[in-house]
Amino acid sequence: FFDGKVRNGHTRRSYMRSVRHFLLWCEGRGLELSRIMAGDVGRYLSQLSGGPAKKKGTLAALRRYFRLLVERHICLINPASEAETVRYDVVEGKTPEITDSQFRAILAVIDPTTLVGLRDRLLVKTLAYTGARVGAVAGLERPHYYEAPGQWMLHFDEKRGKSREIPVAHDLKVLFDEYLEKSGIQDEKRRRNS
Repeated sequence: FFDGKVRNGHTRRSYMRSVRHFLLWCEGRGLELSRIMAGDVGRYLSQLSGGPAKKKGTLAALRRYFRLLVERHICLINPASEAETVRYDVVEGKTPEITDSQFRAILAVIDPTTLVGLRDRLLVKTLAYTGARVGAVAGLERPHYYEAPGQWMLHFDEKRGKSREIPVAHDLKVLFDEYLEKSGIQDEKRRRNS
């Protein structure tokens, strides 16, 4: 079930682990699959160790699992659909902000006289200028840097099939052009396919 329904490998493994632990817990209490109720799910979540994020992830896994069982007529109801966990809101990201002096120290150790150094400098500055995720920046290809009417743009492929376009600042454009020229890919396709 999880292999076919959950694309992200980390989420799939986490869901499988959560469901296995829940089913072992139920087995230890003599609960038949078709007789599990919302109260059973609630009791399991309340005794589960870990913080709100773990409990929320476990509940998400159980909801998807029982939804499949209802669709296949193994269970009459989805007991996890009624269960609730503590509210968990992330106000701030966990990634610490890099200071200006740390940023300059990173750039200082990159040798801009080599092609690899130019690339690394471009990657670090792209992260800083755009605020994009590392995975999105690492996934950039030549057609993702293109000229739109009056502005150079970067196209990022984000999580869950989303994408976004960000205008390229002048300083960053200079670095892109220098890297593309020295790497020999300057004349490859410049305009993004629609």
